Amino acid sequence: MTPRDQWLALRRTGIGGTDAAAILGLSPWSSPLNVWLDKTGRAVPRPSDPDRDDLLFLGNALEPAIAAMYERKTGRRLFKPEDDFGIVRHPAFPMILGTPDRLVVGEPRGVELKSEVPFLDRFGDPGTDEVPDFYVAQCAVYMAVNNFDAWDIALLHGGSKFGIYTLERSRAVENELLDVLVAWWERHVVQDVQPPIDGSDSATRYLSQKFAQNFEPLADATAWEERIARELGETRKRFDAIEEAKAKLENEIREAIGFRDGIRGSFGKVTWKRSKDSTTTDFERAFQDAKTEVAKFLLSGTAEDMSAPIADAETISGLFELALHRHTHTKSGVRRLLYTPAKG
Repeated sequence: MTPRDQWLALRRTGIGGTDAAAILGLSPWSSPLNVWLDKTGRAVPRPSDPDRDDLLFLGNALEPAIAAMYERKTGRRLFKPEDDFGIVRHPAFPMILGTPDRLVVGEPRGVELKSEVPFLDRFGDPGTDEVPDFYVAQCAVYMAVNNFDAWDIALLHGGSKFGIYTLERSRAVENELLDVLVAWWERHVVQDVQPPIDGSDSATRYLSQKFAQNFEPLADATAWEERIARELGETRKRFDAIEEAKAKLENEIREAIGFRDGIRGSFGKVTWKRSKDSTTTDFERAFQDAKTEVAKFLLSGTAEDMSAPIADAETISGLFELALHRHTHTKSGVRRLLYTPAKG
């Protein structure tokens, strides 16, 4: 078992900060069902998503730089917890745990390191405690398990601006939060009661694996099944109507924008800009083609005059260049419609 596998196994033995946000219905990434699937070993691995993997890699890679910026701005020194893979458990409720990014040397304070783009509009001005609710829940858990009075969020705004947000510990909120999380763990993990099904991809993967085969005949619907089937039909009709209305409005705004980059107003802005042309090269096929052409050239008798090695080298280089050119394709840019709502 790799160190990461060991860390993941330890995290499954309790509720962490990001799990707390999901259980409370605050997380944009997870849900109570997702947490239950993970903690009980029922989660079906998601298909590989290069874009998501790249974002996770980038977030981890940026952590040291964000930590260094925090130290530079505050004069504090940070360290990364190493014992038990950085996992800290609540002294009274061992099923509540945290994996803080950094702790402050000589001070009861921790720091989360964030590089944010999708949820920048949920942050207030740096220096305030105005942060998204899912980060509030995460930091509340970390203050509880570490018995700290404050927790900072060091935020790299869209890769270009740095800010620090400070959350103060609230015992009343913390006690209420712990009651909810401990009760959730007892019911859904210890007693193994499944939370309600939701619309997440992980729920779809779980159900597809759980009911991989259909071996019972068509049956009459129960009253409950009748209700949800009707709701599904009505929802699909509404969805189709909304999709049609959305497509119409998008074309109307394209016509209105015309040759301009876009429009802006109290609603925010809508842009319709052409992306740059892009080129792709199939290097493997180009190399195979070039090898074939070079072999033909050497066997043709043209290269028998060994007194002209420079000319031969130039010809061979030219054959490789031609092969690369043949297998390089340009994809024209297209105008992409982007709606950015106004803040607030």
